[in-house]
Amino acid sequence: MSIIDDELLIPDHMKFTELPVDNSGNNFNSVSQEQVECSLLPINPPDQSLNFMVRLINTYPPSILMAIIINSMNNGLNILFKHAVFKTFSEDYELSNEMVEDLTYSIEAAWYLWILFGIIIDGSSRYIDKRSYYMFAGFMQFVSMTLISIWLPDNYVIATIFLGVGNISGAFADVCVSAFIVEHGRLDLENGSSDLISLCWLSYGIGSTIGSMFLLFASEKIAIPRNVFTFGAIMGIL
Repeated sequence: MSIIDDELLIPDHMKFTELPVDNSGNNFNSVSQEQVECSLLPINPPDQSLNFMVRLINTYPPSILMAIIINSMNNGLNILFKHAVFKTFSEDYELSNEMVEDLTYSIEAAWYLWILFGIIIDGSSRYIDKRSYYMFAGFMQFVSMTLISIWLPDNYVIATIFLGVGNISGAFADVCVSAFIVEHGRLDLENGSSDLISLCWLSYGIGSTIGSMFLLFASEKIAIPRNVFTFGAIMGIL
């Protein structure tokens, strides 16, 4: 048996349309050569590019989808927040570049506690719902980003604490979203968490694009760099 004759090796959308024949082996109706050639063309499958969006809407709760979208966009906006941190420390506090880099690393250290946050959330999930953790993290980000955007502390250490709390809240919310993806991915046994992960990367890309586009505007038009943290406060309350 040749490979072509083996139907198991031919995809469904590549199978050919056969013409009906009578007992003598002749076609019921006479057909032209053009009709025969057209009947042998493979049938192309429909476009599957946006099917995962339809599956998401029909399978998962809207609140979970919104949490994933907002959190991923918030992570994508980090490029804008990092620029605001650098400008705040270098212009408002007039610190050296080396000092600003050290403070930036200390602020971002919260993301190294990602595993610890996961252990805390998983260990206490029997008593505290993950959504409560997510809402608390968003509220803390809102409070810390609002304070730093409307009030500049006299000591840069206090400003570092505010920004650090904002990063801790973001990391904690990211752990909650990862738990949402694992739990709700079981609702679709065929595609699993792949659709939710695709949504994460899509939202992250949108957030990164917006942050990059707004970065130039913020550098030239916003006189007070820390006002950019208002966007972080808005993302937190959302």
